[in-house]
Amino acid sequence: MAAFAPLKVGGWAYGEILTSAQMNQLNTDFPFALNLRDGASYTPTGAVSIQTPTTKSVILNGVEFFPVADGGGAQCTGALSVSGAVSCSGLSTGNISATLVTTTNLSVTTNTTLGTTASDTLTVNAKTTANQRVRSPKGMIKGGFSGTTYQYAFLNYDIVYIPDGQSVDPSTVWKISTSNTHIDGTQAGEFISFRHLGSGSAIDIKNPAGTTMTTIGPFGSGNLVRVDIAYDPAAAAYVIVDLGYVG
Repeated sequence: MAAFAPLKVGGWAYGEILTSAQMNQLNTDFPFALNLRDGASYTPTGAVSIQTPTTKSVILNGVEFFPVADGGGAQCTGALSVSGAVSCSGLSTGNISATLVTTTNLSVTTNTTLGTTASDTLTVNAKTTANQRVRSPKGMIKGGFSGTTYQYAFLNYDIVYIPDGQSVDPSTVWKISTSNTHIDGTQAGEFISFRHLGSGSAIDIKNPAGTTMTTIGPFGSGNLVRVDIAYDPAAAAYVIVDLGYVG
Protein backbone atom coordinates (compact mmCIF):
# COMPACT_ATOMS: atom_id res chain seq x y z
CA MET A 1 0.00 0.00 0.00
CA ALA A 2 1.60 3.24 -1.16
CA ALA A 3 1.39 6.52 0.72
CA PHE A 4 -0.99 9.15 -0.64
CA ALA A 5 0.55 11.05 -3.55
CA PRO A 6 0.85 14.84 -3.25
CA LEU A 7 -2.11 16.71 -4.76
CA LYS A 8 0.36 18.92 -6.60
CA VAL A 9 4.05 18.28 -6.86
CA GLY A 10 6.00 21.33 -5.79
CA GLY A 11 3.02 22.98 -4.07
CA TRP A 12 1.07 26.09 -5.11
CA ALA A 13 2.28 29.53 -6.00
CA TYR A 14 0.62 32.51 -4.32
CA GLY A 15 -2.85 33.02 -5.81
CA GLU A 16 -2.72 29.85 -7.92
CA ILE A 17 -6.07 28.15 -8.47
CA LEU A 18 -6.86 24.88 -6.64
CA THR A 19 -8.38 22.65 -9.32
CA SER A 20 -11.42 20.40 -9.00
CA ALA A 21 -9.23 17.36 -9.79
CA GLN A 22 -7.00 18.20 -6.86
CA MET A 23 -9.96 18.66 -4.52
CA ASN A 24 -11.56 15.45 -5.74
CA GLN A 25 -8.34 13.59 -5.05
CA LEU A 26 -8.21 15.07 -1.55
CA ASN A 27 -11.86 14.07 -1.04
CA THR A 28 -10.99 10.49 -2.08
CA ASP A 29 -7.90 10.16 0.10
CA PHE A 30 -9.04 12.01 3.22
CA PRO A 31 -11.44 9.31 4.57
CA PHE A 32 -8.50 6.90 4.73
CA ALA A 33 -6.37 9.19 6.87
CA LEU A 34 -5.87 8.28 10.55
CA ASN A 35 -8.32 9.98 12.88
CA LEU A 36 -6.14 10.63 15.89
CA ARG A 37 -8.77 12.82 17.56
CA ASP A 38 -11.85 10.57 17.66
CA GLY A 39 -10.32 7.20 16.87
CA ALA A 40 -11.62 4.80 14.22
CA SER A 41 -11.29 1.28 12.79
CA TYR A 42 -9.31 0.76 9.61
CA THR A 43 -9.17 -2.12 7.13
CA PRO A 44 -6.30 -1.47 4.73
CA THR A 45 -6.23 -3.41 1.47
CA GLY A 46 -2.49 -3.97 1.70
CA ALA A 47 0.35 -4.23 4.19
CA VAL A 48 1.17 -1.25 6.40
CA SER A 49 4.90 -0.78 6.99
CA ILE A 50 6.23 1.79 9.45
CA GLN A 51 10.00 2.12 9.34
CA THR A 52 12.01 4.35 11.63
CA PRO A 53 15.61 5.50 11.36
CA THR A 54 18.34 4.61 13.83
CA THR A 55 17.69 5.73 17.45
CA LYS A 56 14.01 6.40 16.63
CA SER A 57 11.14 4.18 17.73
CA VAL A 58 7.36 3.79 17.58
CA ILE A 59 5.35 3.60 20.82
CA LEU A 60 1.85 2.12 20.86
CA ASN A 61 0.02 1.83 24.20
CA GLY A 62 3.26 1.62 26.13
CA VAL A 63 4.83 -0.93 23.78
CA GLU A 64 7.95 0.55 22.19
CA PHE A 65 9.03 -0.88 18.85
CA PHE A 66 12.65 -0.37 17.87
CA PRO A 67 13.90 -0.10 14.27
CA VAL A 68 15.80 -2.87 12.57
CA ALA A 69 18.86 -0.63 12.56
CA ASP A 70 18.85 -0.79 16.38
CA GLY A 71 18.29 -4.52 16.55
CA GLY A 72 14.50 -4.48 16.28
CA GLY A 73 12.24 -5.85 18.99
CA ALA A 74 9.66 -4.43 21.35
CA GLN A 75 9.60 -3.43 25.00
CA CYS A 76 6.55 -3.16 27.25
CA THR A 77 6.39 -0.72 30.13
CA GLY A 78 3.14 -2.32 31.31
CA ALA A 79 1.31 -5.61 30.80
CA LEU A 80 1.26 -7.41 27.48
CA SER A 81 -2.02 -9.22 26.81
CA VAL A 82 -2.56 -11.52 23.84
CA SER A 83 -6.02 -13.01 23.38
CA GLY A 84 -5.22 -14.93 20.20
CA ALA A 85 -2.24 -16.71 18.72
CA VAL A 86 1.22 -15.30 18.27
CA SER A 87 3.07 -16.99 15.43
CA CYS A 88 6.64 -16.43 14.33
CA SER A 89 9.42 -18.45 12.77
CA GLY A 90 11.73 -17.68 15.67
CA LEU A 91 11.70 -15.85 18.99
CA SER A 92 15.01 -14.63 20.33
CA THR A 93 15.56 -12.67 23.51
CA GLY A 94 18.48 -11.84 25.67
CA ASN A 95 16.35 -11.31 28.75
CA ILE A 96 12.68 -11.46 29.72
CA SER A 97 11.75 -9.74 32.95
CA ALA A 98 8.19 -9.80 34.24
CA THR A 99 6.46 -9.56 37.59
CA LEU A 100 3.69 -11.87 36.45
CA VAL A 101 3.14 -13.80 33.26
CA THR A 102 -0.20 -15.58 32.97
CA THR A 103 -1.29 -17.81 30.12
CA THR A 104 -4.29 -20.08 29.70
CA ASN A 105 -2.40 -22.51 27.49
CA LEU A 106 1.14 -22.72 26.17
CA SER A 107 1.84 -25.11 23.33
CA VAL A 108 5.37 -25.81 22.11
CA THR A 109 5.75 -27.97 19.00
CA THR A 110 9.56 -28.11 18.84
CA ASN A 111 12.43 -28.53 21.29
CA THR A 112 12.63 -25.68 23.79
CA THR A 113 15.64 -24.84 25.94
CA LEU A 114 15.04 -23.01 29.22
CA GLY A 115 18.04 -22.01 31.29
CA THR A 116 21.66 -21.81 30.29
CA THR A 117 23.67 -22.12 33.50
CA ALA A 118 23.47 -23.96 36.80
CA SER A 119 22.06 -20.80 38.42
CA ASP A 120 19.04 -20.69 36.10
CA THR A 121 15.87 -22.30 37.45
CA LEU A 122 12.38 -23.02 36.18
CA THR A 123 9.51 -23.44 38.63
CA VAL A 124 6.39 -25.33 37.55
CA ASN A 125 3.64 -25.89 40.13
CA ALA A 126 6.16 -25.33 42.93
CA LYS A 127 8.55 -27.95 41.49
CA THR A 128 11.89 -26.31 40.81
CA THR A 129 14.73 -27.14 38.46
CA ALA A 130 17.39 -25.88 40.86
CA ASN A 131 20.80 -27.11 39.69
CA GLN A 132 19.24 -27.76 36.25
CA ARG A 133 17.40 -30.91 37.25
CA VAL A 134 14.02 -32.12 38.43
CA ARG A 135 13.94 -35.11 40.78
CA SER A 136 10.86 -37.18 40.12
CA PRO A 137 10.06 -40.89 40.49
CA LYS A 138 11.33 -42.81 37.50
CA GLY A 139 10.47 -46.46 37.81
CA MET A 140 11.44 -49.93 38.87
CA ILE A 141 12.18 -53.05 36.88
CA LYS A 142 12.64 -56.75 37.48
CA GLY A 143 16.34 -57.30 36.99
CA GLY A 144 17.97 -59.81 34.68
CA PHE A 145 18.74 -63.22 36.19
CA SER A 146 20.01 -65.47 33.37
CA GLY A 147 23.75 -65.53 34.04
CA THR A 148 25.00 -62.54 32.06
CA THR A 149 25.78 -58.83 32.63
CA TYR A 150 22.82 -56.42 32.70
CA GLN A 151 23.24 -52.64 32.71
CA TYR A 152 20.92 -50.15 34.39
CA ALA A 153 21.12 -46.34 34.17
CA PHE A 154 20.22 -43.85 36.89
CA LEU A 155 18.11 -42.08 34.27
CA ASN A 156 15.65 -44.93 33.96
CA TYR A 157 15.20 -46.62 37.32
CA ASP A 158 14.96 -46.06 41.05
CA ILE A 159 14.78 -49.77 41.89
CA VAL A 160 16.11 -52.89 40.17
CA TYR A 161 14.92 -56.05 41.92
CA ILE A 162 14.67 -59.83 41.93
CA PRO A 163 11.29 -60.79 43.38
CA ASP A 164 10.56 -63.50 45.89
CA GLY A 165 10.57 -66.92 44.21
CA GLN A 166 12.78 -66.00 41.26
CA SER A 167 15.96 -68.08 40.98
CA VAL A 168 19.12 -66.35 39.74
CA ASP A 169 21.64 -68.19 37.55
CA PRO A 170 25.37 -68.11 38.34
CA SER A 171 27.50 -65.31 36.78
CA THR A 172 24.59 -62.83 36.81
CA VAL A 173 25.98 -59.30 37.10
CA TRP A 174 24.21 -55.95 37.48
CA LYS A 175 26.24 -52.98 36.29
CA ILE A 176 25.54 -49.25 36.51
CA SER A 177 25.35 -47.81 33.00
CA THR A 178 26.29 -44.26 31.99
CA SER A 179 24.93 -44.63 28.47
CA ASN A 180 22.02 -42.44 29.61
CA THR A 181 22.88 -39.81 32.21
CA HIS A 182 20.26 -37.87 34.10
CA ILE A 183 18.60 -34.58 33.17
CA ASP A 184 21.48 -32.41 34.42
CA GLY A 185 24.02 -34.20 32.23
CA THR A 186 25.60 -36.09 35.14
CA GLN A 187 24.46 -38.70 37.64
CA ALA A 188 25.16 -36.42 40.60
CA GLY A 189 22.30 -36.28 43.07
CA GLU A 190 20.73 -39.52 41.85
CA PHE A 191 20.80 -42.99 43.33
CA ILE A 192 19.68 -46.46 42.37
CA SER A 193 18.60 -49.30 44.65
CA PHE A 194 19.45 -52.93 43.80
CA ARG A 195 17.44 -55.63 45.62
CA HIS A 196 17.74 -59.42 45.52
CA LEU A 197 14.83 -61.12 47.30
CA GLY A 198 14.97 -64.28 45.21
CA SER A 199 16.90 -67.54 45.44
CA GLY A 200 19.76 -69.20 43.61
CA SER A 201 23.03 -67.33 43.13
CA ALA A 202 24.19 -63.98 44.46
CA ILE A 203 24.53 -60.98 42.12
CA ASP A 204 27.69 -58.87 41.78
CA ILE A 205 26.95 -55.13 41.67
CA LYS A 206 29.49 -53.22 39.58
CA ASN A 207 30.17 -49.56 38.88
CA PRO A 208 30.48 -48.30 35.28
CA ALA A 209 34.20 -49.11 35.26
CA GLY A 210 33.38 -52.76 35.93
CA THR A 211 34.66 -52.81 39.51
CA THR A 212 32.58 -54.92 41.89
CA MET A 213 31.20 -52.71 44.68
CA THR A 214 29.36 -55.43 46.60
CA THR A 215 27.38 -58.66 46.19
CA ILE A 216 23.72 -59.06 47.11
CA GLY A 217 21.42 -62.01 47.84
CA PRO A 218 20.09 -64.53 47.65
CA PHE A 219 17.44 -63.97 50.27
CA GLY A 220 18.51 -65.69 53.48
CA SER A 221 19.63 -65.13 57.04
CA GLY A 222 22.54 -62.69 57.27
CA ASN A 223 22.72 -62.02 53.56
CA LEU A 224 22.95 -58.51 52.11
CA VAL A 225 19.83 -58.19 49.94
CA ARG A 226 19.69 -54.43 49.23
CA VAL A 227 22.29 -51.85 48.29
CA ASP A 228 21.69 -48.19 47.42
CA ILE A 229 24.37 -46.53 45.29
CA ALA A 230 24.81 -42.83 44.49
CA TYR A 231 27.32 -40.78 42.57
CA ASP A 232 29.43 -38.43 44.69
CA PRO A 233 30.54 -35.51 42.49
CA ALA A 234 33.08 -34.30 45.05
CA ALA A 235 34.83 -37.66 45.02
CA ALA A 236 34.03 -38.31 41.35
CA ALA A 237 33.05 -41.82 42.33
CA TYR A 238 30.10 -44.14 42.84
CA VAL A 239 29.51 -44.80 46.53
CA ILE A 240 27.31 -47.07 48.64
CA VAL A 241 24.92 -44.95 50.71
CA ASP A 242 22.79 -47.69 52.34
CA LEU A 243 22.76 -51.44 52.93
CA GLY A 244 20.00 -53.85 53.87
CA TYR A 245 20.52 -57.28 55.40
CA VAL A 246 18.19 -60.18 56.21
CA GLY A 247 18.22 -60.58 59.98
